[in-house]
Amino acid sequence: MKNIFSHTINKIRNQLHHRKKNERLEHGQVLIIVTLSVIGLVAAVGLTVDVGLLYLNHGKLRRAVDAAALAATAQFREGYGIEDYEKAALEFLVLNGINDPTATVEICDPTDPDPAICADPPRKLVRVRATSTMPLAFLPVIGIHETTVSATAVSEAASMDVILVIDTSESMTYAANPDDPMRDPSQCNPNDC
Repeated sequence: MKNIFSHTINKIRNQLHHRKKNERLEHGQVLIIVTLSVIGLVAAVGLTVDVGLLYLNHGKLRRAVDAAALAATAQFREGYGIEDYEKAALEFLVLNGINDPTATVEICDPTDPDPAICADPPRKLVRVRATSTMPLAFLPVIGIHETTVSATAVSEAASMDVILVIDTSESMTYAANPDDPMRDPSQCNPNDC
């Protein structure tokens, strides 16, 4: 009986010693798993923030290019040269908060017609293409510091027809009562005013 009892105690001792040895070997695994998980989570959040910034800056550039196209079109309507169109476009890009913009302004070139801006019948179309560099927030950690966004807008220098209508009929007078003396336009608008 003593032999069975000592054999059982030795077996339990060996199992406890073996378990402690395995626990020492597995001690750092949790730290590695948590570290890799945190790195993956930070990378996903950083990528999400940078993609959001990219969309915001692209929308800002598109609005600025629309304004720049309208400014270049105003210069086209006045009959200035292509360099003035580009100056006006760049000025409006800067006024709309675009850092270091580059812009190209195109009008219809009869020698190399572009169907997007050379229409039939002829129209006064101006196309502005602009690019800007955008700094990133989290991707510089892996070596990507900035990216380039671009936008294009086409505007038309349409002629404006303005008609001014001045109504001097009785319907524009003071009251609707036919016996009212103010219905007479000469009473409403004295000559000495």
